[in-house]
Amino acid sequence: MICKNCGAKNNDSRLKCFHCNSVLNTNDSYIYEDSSSLKDFPDDISAELNGYNAEDEHKSIYSESDGFFVESLNNEDSSDEMYQDDAYGEAYDEYEDEIYPEENDSYEDEADEYEDEDYEDENYNSESLEDSEYEDYDEDLALDNDSEDALENSSISELSVDDEVEQHFKVYKKKKTSGLTVAIWILCLVFIIVAIFVGTFIYSYLNPEDTTYIPPVDNTVASLGITQPTIQKLTDEKGVEYVHVTFSGQIGDRVNLKCNNSYHTFISETLEIDLYLEDLFDIEYEFRESTVNANLNAYYVRDNKSYSYAASSFTMSVPEAELELLNPTQQTVKAYRDKFTLKLWTATDSVIYLNNNNISSALNGLGNLSYDITVEENSSTTYQLMVTQPYHTPKSAVFILTRDPLPVSLTIATSNASVISDNKITISGSTEEGAKITANLPTIGEIEKNELYNTFTAVLDLSGCKYGEIEVIITAESEKGFSSKSHVFLYWPDETKITKSSGKFTSTVATNPSKYKGSNFVLNSATVVKNVSANSFEAKVSLNGIDYPVIIENEFSSTTISVNSKYKIFAECTGTLKDGKPVFRAWYIYTAK
Repeated sequence: MICKNCGAKNNDSRLKCFHCNSVLNTNDSYIYEDSSSLKDFPDDISAELNGYNAEDEHKSIYSESDGFFVESLNNEDSSDEMYQDDAYGEAYDEYEDEIYPEENDSYEDEADEYEDEDYEDENYNSESLEDSEYEDYDEDLALDNDSEDALENSSISELSVDDEVEQHFKVYKKKKTSGLTVAIWILCLVFIIVAIFVGTFIYSYLNPEDTTYIPPVDNTVASLGITQPTIQKLTDEKGVEYVHVTFSGQIGDRVNLKCNNSYHTFISETLEIDLYLEDLFDIEYEFRESTVNANLNAYYVRDNKSYSYAASSFTMSVPEAELELLNPTQQTVKAYRDKFTLKLWTATDSVIYLNNNNISSALNGLGNLSYDITVEENSSTTYQLMVTQPYHTPKSAVFILTRDPLPVSLTIATSNASVISDNKITISGSTEEGAKITANLPTIGEIEKNELYNTFTAVLDLSGCKYGEIEVIITAESEKGFSSKSHVFLYWPDETKITKSSGKFTSTVATNPSKYKGSNFVLNSATVVKNVSANSFEAKVSLNGIDYPVIIENEFSSTTISVNSKYKIFAECTGTLKDGKPVFRAWYIYTAK
């Protein structure tokens, strides 16, 4: 039935429009193609309806949607005139009263009330439908597919769906979605298990040594026809302790050392191995005591099966980290400058901490470190130096830096370079009026002082000094007290004179160095082999295809020395070591081309 107010299509049984709630005109009945469908109406009404010419005033269009036939009216004006016919309406009312006697009014009231509630609950005010994800989806889809004009011009039809059936569809869809999720998770779990199994199989295939482990028992060694390994403690030429282990076995069998993850094959019935601390412990292991308990942790391997030894543990000595403190040389040292240079030597793989601050970046390739410390006037500061080294116990040193107050104004300066080759140096500066100036080195003549500007100039004699680093201390004294400041420089032979006067290094000098003590030589393409101490390193010089080892003392060279690098060295022969190696004191070192 078509609503005249909004044009919505309603079921024939409705008395009010489901869309706008307007009362439907009971005279608005459908016109069917087959007039036989009106056989149940009274004869007078059927005859009157059959006599109506629908082709002139009205045209019916049928459309099929979701299993229901919905009728659309194309000529609204002409149909309105037809349905407003008084004779037709009265005839239909009489027919309705006969079919629904006495209950027509009450039924209409109940139907109106039911339609109001049904319309409000199912179409606009239903919270369950508003919350439903499926109704939201339908509404969004309708808005996406139809424009506003299409919605206004299109007919509205009603499709009733049973509530229980609709709820069944919703529950079924949720269950289906939940089942798919569970299936996906199960497939993922199965995939992970299979991947673990395959990975374990591949690892076992590629590493047959780890196939079988038999715990140590009393008869393990005896059943294999071997004996327990013997362990002997020894010390190498550097004074480092190690253990010499002898294994017995059959040719072709192997020994697996878990401590360093190595395998050793028997080529005879005995196998001898030397083990140091680095073979028995990981590099991250921290040694805190001078001795440590070690375990052989060795396995006998035969036919890809491992048998552990029931060997007992043993003790190993742990050396202290290498540290040679060059400056300061005393526990308490007085500073006369704003900067104090800490100097030390240690192993190149050491880590150095100064008051818990890591200063290892100042360590060069030979283990020498030079680090400046700021010193405030009228201060006393304690510094703790700690060096850690792999497979060593930490080594510490404590020193105190002090600096006196400066009650008297004093500044010092010099026009000389940082390296002095002459036998004198000139120091100048300024002070307060009436202050007396003194120096820690002998002066050439008296110290000149300008009373107008309170400046001074001192010429110091260096002829009695040895080559090396020298610190000149200037003191200004008055009734206020005294203030001291210093200037550090390197007293060194002239570079030009050394390079021109140095002789050629020969095999004769290399084999009989004591004969040439005090003479200067040039060592071309000397390759650094290793560091020996804080201020020396070992190098080799090739002459006619023969390598001659030499020891180079290098205390003040500014060149950074690296192992396996080549250098051109001008040095003085100073003697030999006990093993006969010649010793040279380096004056100037250049990188070889």
